[in-house]
Amino acid sequence: MDIVGFSITVFRETYNLALFVYEVVQDVREYDSDKDHIRQKLQHEIFFLDAFNKFFLDAESGGIIHDPNLPAAYPLRILTILQNLRDCLGAYNKLALKHYPPYQRLILDGDGVEEHSGADGPSALGDSSKKERDFDFDKTGFRAKVRSLSLRAWDWSLFDKRKLEEVVTQFREWCEKLKEIMQFSMLFAIRFKDPAALKDFQNSDTAKKTGLEHVAQRQFLNRFKTIEEASPLKGKLIETPGSTKGSSTKLMRLVAGSEQPYGTPVAVEYKAYGAPPATDDTTRQNLLKVKSNIRMLATVLLNSAFVEGEGRTPSASSFNAPVLNAFQCIGYIDEPENSRMAFVFRLPPQAANLGGLQTLHAFIEEVDPRKKKPVNILSLEQRFAIAHNLCKTVLNLHGSGWVHKSIRSTNVILLPGPPPNLKLVPYVTGFEFSRPVMAATEVGFDFDLDRNLYRHPSRQGYPTATFTKLHDLYALGVVLLEIGTWKTVTGRLRPGFEQAKKFGKVPSPEYVRQTLIKIANDELPPVMGGRYAKAVVKCLEGDFGVVGVDAQVRELGLAFREQVVDVMVDGLKL
Repeated sequence: MDIVGFSITVFRETYNLALFVYEVVQDVREYDSDKDHIRQKLQHEIFFLDAFNKFFLDAESGGIIHDPNLPAAYPLRILTILQNLRDCLGAYNKLALKHYPPYQRLILDGDGVEEHSGADGPSALGDSSKKERDFDFDKTGFRAKVRSLSLRAWDWSLFDKRKLEEVVTQFREWCEKLKEIMQFSMLFAIRFKDPAALKDFQNSDTAKKTGLEHVAQRQFLNRFKTIEEASPLKGKLIETPGSTKGSSTKLMRLVAGSEQPYGTPVAVEYKAYGAPPATDDTTRQNLLKVKSNIRMLATVLLNSAFVEGEGRTPSASSFNAPVLNAFQCIGYIDEPENSRMAFVFRLPPQAANLGGLQTLHAFIEEVDPRKKKPVNILSLEQRFAIAHNLCKTVLNLHGSGWVHKSIRSTNVILLPGPPPNLKLVPYVTGFEFSRPVMAATEVGFDFDLDRNLYRHPSRQGYPTATFTKLHDLYALGVVLLEIGTWKTVTGRLRPGFEQAKKFGKVPSPEYVRQTLIKIANDELPPVMGGRYAKAVVKCLEGDFGVVGVDAQVRELGLAFREQVVDVMVDGLKL
């Protein structure tokens, strides 16, 4: 049996095992309301698996598992994840084989039953060619057996609330990995080269049940650019005094009319453009082009439907989109008197009453003036949580076909999460420099030290290479180094740079990179652990075991997830 055939077999076993657990918990709900949220979570994942099957495996639904454009490693990755999903439910195998008719038919007869979504929720999945076999087994008899299980502790212990919570959490984590493969597959599959097909998928039930409708929307904008420039917002911006610590993103109020005299709290980022000489027609034409590019970027951000992850209030009935912690753009305002445009972003609810926005950079550098010690010291759990959120955001931004181009700790805003935990959540800002990955890179130069310390050596000063995802991952590695050591690279390296300038010996970009790698190897293992240190070094070196330009385009995303994002997930469990 080939990998695809094996994957289909493992999928069917996993799906039917999940249905068995769901049916048991469905019955338990009648006398144990505490387990109802577990039932909802499991139902959510079963719906996801159904959509995944249609997306990848089911030939009749246009599954893309055989698409020649998919990276060769994807089928094996999918099989490995499906095997882990099945292993999550392995403890229920004997019970399902003994008491659950659909699973019995699948295992003993090599049969199974057709997918059938009834009024009670998801139903069994097996050989879709046997349409005469419906989900018609005796549920009354099955549920009577379920009640009898409660009399035998050795059986019923598998459905203990704590055990179920653990199983569903692990199951959900592996489903997330399938979702990541799905969004990267959409970048390459022949099926989605057609704009109509990508748009149809965006509006499909499969996209909604996998949380990928916004990913499809961003990929559509990236590839086909068929939107008209948005009109500017009406109203004026009023800055909140002292509202921002160390960030180019400002907390302001948008006053749109007399009915809102105090305005709506918003985040604002500025994109400057030069004022041309009055008689210089060439410069004036260049200015018009620059302004048009800025308006189009604002339009793309406005239509990108960034979905907040940890900053969102979770809903058991909604399908989770990939985590992308970024403020949602609501439009732009041109300020010709200041030769700039303001990109206006909606703030999450928990930020509405804050006095200001604080960057990760400022948060790390804040020092007690009397004690000369850092004011904000986070636990390892909190540091791993911030690092994990940033890694997931970059992963999913790249999965949408985008690069950011300006990742640094001054472009990360920290906000309290939603109740009840209120843990700090990082939001990536600075999108005035981001672009779709296939768009042309502006040729320019920048010798600002603070910005260059976060840039890949080939992107500092006069760039010597076109911007790629690897350059984003380098910048992310610098930020992860800061989180792990709880020191900013600017605070650490700027004094040496200033001293070197006096003697005309400014360190080379490659020397800076090697310095950061040495810091990571020396200082991170005792604090964050060896695996965290290796993950940071991989970002700084750009070594993810992916060789060749084509392989980097196709394989880098999942390699980054496996070698960096998964390390952050494991760190959360310490």
